[in-house]
Amino acid sequence: MDKKLSRASFAGRFFRDRQGNPWKTRDYQRKSLNSRQKRKVLRCGRDVGKTSEIEIVALHTAYYNDNKELLIAAPRENHLLPLMERIVDRAQQIYPEKQVKVKRSPSYRLTFPNGTVLWGRIAGHRGVNFQGMHADFVWVDEAQEFSNAAWSELLPAIKGKGSLWIYGVPNGVRNQFYNFTQMDLFQQFHWPATLNPDFSEERRQEMAALYGGENSPEYLHFILGEHGRPRLGVFDFDLYQTSKKDFANYLLFKITANDLPLHHLEDLLPFPRLSTPVYLGADLGYASDPTEIVGWHIDKGMMNPAFRIHLENVPYNLQIRIFEYLRQQINILGIGIDLGGNGLGVMHQLIEKDPEWERLISGINFGGWVTVSYSSDRPCREPAKKFMTTLLERRLQSGAINMPASDREREDQYINHTFQVSEQGRIVYSKGNDHIIDADRCAALCFNQNNLESDLDKDPGIIIQGC
Repeated sequence: MDKKLSRASFAGRFFRDRQGNPWKTRDYQRKSLNSRQKRKVLRCGRDVGKTSEIEIVALHTAYYNDNKELLIAAPRENHLLPLMERIVDRAQQIYPEKQVKVKRSPSYRLTFPNGTVLWGRIAGHRGVNFQGMHADFVWVDEAQEFSNAAWSELLPAIKGKGSLWIYGVPNGVRNQFYNFTQMDLFQQFHWPATLNPDFSEERRQEMAALYGGENSPEYLHFILGEHGRPRLGVFDFDLYQTSKKDFANYLLFKITANDLPLHHLEDLLPFPRLSTPVYLGADLGYASDPTEIVGWHIDKGMMNPAFRIHLENVPYNLQIRIFEYLRQQINILGIGIDLGGNGLGVMHQLIEKDPEWERLISGINFGGWVTVSYSSDRPCREPAKKFMTTLLERRLQSGAINMPASDREREDQYINHTFQVSEQGRIVYSKGNDHIIDADRCAALCFNQNNLESDLDKDPGIIIQGC
């Protein structure tokens, strides 16, 4: 190639869209894609092409710059892996005959024929994976999820005249990503999802309905790319990282409605008979929301993960079969079920089939109140969801819970779970991507209520709001 192509032209020559046609730069993408600024930040909604820009710019930089050190940084592996694999595929198309040397372990490293090296690294605990790096160009994906400790390690890894481009989707948290979007030092770009040519009026209405309106925090963040009202993280990032352990026997199953007519439950859930008793927690969905069923071992007060079952579009009669199957396989000490419309129906049908279920199941009204103690024989109550969240927070703080290191979806939900305080002073938690957390909340409360002092036996624990 005799003349250096613009990044947009480079993409048109070497990249293909989903239909196999040459990649075309959208109008709103062009200025950002061809930017030459050393410092840049993109504040985006979902599905606007920010990942494609990282892919294009990284490969363009590698193609035209000899003997440089490049770095793509992401908070966790599930963010980094699909992006780096796309880059690996593109690089092998651009450079025939395996001219690009690829290493994936212990971290991604692509060595190009001109001596330039492209690293792909996750932050690791407190950003330790950036120590020792000296990069000429750095691209940060999903920047809103970086901890302050990770930024503290990443920023010194940029050479004095190096470039830093930051990409993120607001989550309402006033963290370092938020600070970057307020700095004149950085060239600022804002890409709401509505800029995507495929974003239709039907899509707008659907997203508004799913997120609870166009003024909801989730719509503001994921669609409009706005920071919205200030929010705080519910769970401490570093405490969660400390709690992660490798459990060889941890089980994770994912089942869809299409699986069940074709297979027996024994095949879909090859469950060993667990000798150690467990507490279950369940957040039940069907059409738009998944179902999450979690199991926890209790060892001298310590909560250790046993399994998680993820169900998508599985009707309630089949969910009932799954609970019955689990009861055959496991010594169940108690089950906490979210009494949304789905959970209430499943609970009633289980009890109708076998009254013994009534002893096991604790139905939990997330909008209700829970008795947490007695003072002078009078019950002290707290909002159920707040108290359940506090139970998990305290366990993380005291080291009384171990999280499965292999369950990345659980980690994503915990790290991204936020709250804000309403004008009435109530805590309002973020919604949508918290089904595993809700199941964990139910399990933690069920264990807590089953182990309260005997004087609490006079009260069932769950109080419907207003009573």
